[in-house]
Formats: sequence, structure tokens, C-alpha cells
Amino acid sequence: MFSAKVFTIMIGSLSGTMEEVYVAKEVVRKWNQLNAESTRKLFMPVEWTGNPDELQKVDVVIGLVGNYIDNQVFIEDCLKAGKKVTLFFNAYQDPKNTIQSEHDEVNAFKRSVEANCCCIEYRGSTNLAQLLVEKLWP
Repeated sequence: MFSAKVFTIMIGSLSGTMEEVYVAKEVVRKWNQLNAESTRKLFMPVEWTGNPDELQKVDVVIGLVGNYIDNQVFIEDCLKAGKKVTLFFNAYQDPKNTIQSEHDEVNAFKRSVEANCCCIEYRGSTNLAQLLVEKLWP
């Protein structure tokens, strides 16, 4: 048995990118398994519901953004509450499945928050996993 400081990390999608949410939770689980005892830090992932009342219990927020944006008000609430927010934006845009106005909205949202949080582009699930490890736990 060992003692550790527990950080609550909320992981969720702002645009239905469920595979990436699973990948992010797996990265947290693997990191905990490999590093919690030696670093005395444990990251506990919690479900993202978009409820502002949950922010009191959260230390870190990770948002994943795909071809469109939803729940941007929740991210703004997180920033107002002083939470550490990291947003991962999918760099891949399928021309057949991308609506230009939604893509423009994603870019406008990114520009509006990038001064107040970390915004990172990723290219696929494997790249996302690598970036999570590099950026969150250097």
C-alpha cells in the first residue's frame, strides 16, 4: 500500500468523439498503473456530464473536439472556475463529413479559448495517446 495525492480529471467530448474519450481514459489508467506509486500521484477520471455543479470536484478538464462543437459553454464555465483545461482538436477533417460552417465554428471556438487554456491538435487515436502522455505528464 502507498499514499498518493488524488487528482480528479474530467474527460469528455465536445463533439461526439467517443473513441477518443475511451483512449484518453485508457491513457490515464495506464499512467496510474505505471507511475502512481513512484510519483505519489493518482489521476481519477470522472464522467463528463456538462453539469457546472460538478466543477467543484474536478481538478483538471480534458475536452476532445472533432468536426463540430457542442458544450462550449461548459468549457467557458470551467475556465471561469479557474480549472486547468486542455482541449484536443482533431486535425483530420473528412471533406465528405465536414460541414464548413461547423468547421468554422470549431476554429472560432479554438481562437476564443486558446489564450486561457492549452489547445493541442492531434491526428488519430495513437497520436492522441502520445500527446496526452507528453503534455499532461512530462
